Amino acid sequence: DDLAALRRARTLHNDVWTDPLFAGRYPEHEHETWGPLADALAGLRREDDLRVIGAPLDFLGLNYYRPLTVR
Repeated sequence: DDLAALRRARTLHNDVWTDPLFAGRYPEHEHETWGPLADALAGLRREDDLRVIGAPLDFLGLNYYRPLTVR
């Protein structure tokens, strides 16, 4: 399904970086996107990570070095 592919791509290329910074949480569709790797990633996180990650920013730069086509 096109919308599911779009959601996975957005999670991998945007939300995984911006949700912790601006929403104070990890992406909602993280487990759907990462599959079994999501559990391994969760095991690496510490209790205060989101507090530290969510500290106010002065600047955010995102670099996209190649186009992304979602099918």
